Amino acid sequence: MPSESKLDFRELIPDVRQAICAKHEADPQLYDEVDVERVRTDDWSSLRYIKWNRGEVDKCIAQLDACLQWRRQFGVNVRTEADLPHEFIKAGAIFPYGHDSEGRQLIYMRIKVYKKVPQLVEYLRQFLVGVINRVDQESSATGYALVFDLTGVGFSNADMDFLQFLINVLKSYFPYGL
Repeated sequence: MPSESKLDFRELIPDVRQAICAKHEADPQLYDEVDVERVRTDDWSSLRYIKWNRGEVDKCIAQLDACLQWRRQFGVNVRTEADLPHEFIKAGAIFPYGHDSEGRQLIYMRIKVYKKVPQLVEYLRQFLVGVINRVDQESSATGYALVFDLTGVGFSNADMDFLQFLINVLKSYFPYGL
């Protein structure tokens, strides 16, 4: 594999686009049209996966394909934050607010507000993905920063499953955004 400094990753975008479009044509119900159109028209939608996989096109295509299928299954484009319980917004546990010194948008997570309630875990995950998705699309290649406010946190706020979900979502489905 060529070194990162010698390879212009942008040259690989057409290959990735072509592969994803072929997969979509072969089995369109696996993908959301909004996401496929974004891959067709927005270079960053492919470039972020190319960079994450250091120019290894096969790995990039596999990750992007898995991401697009996950987005369809998870309903990322069919649900908005308004579709979820209004209490999530009112609680202020997760919200975009302001920009850092580099101009990147910030997503705040106030951990003391979080309490693990098994019946609400899936809704909170959907809400989290909705916030990240909106900020990610607004930020594009500029990226965003995540701020954990740990003021007043105790054992009742600890949820390793939710933290693992957050890490997996950022790494697998929104690479190079954070």
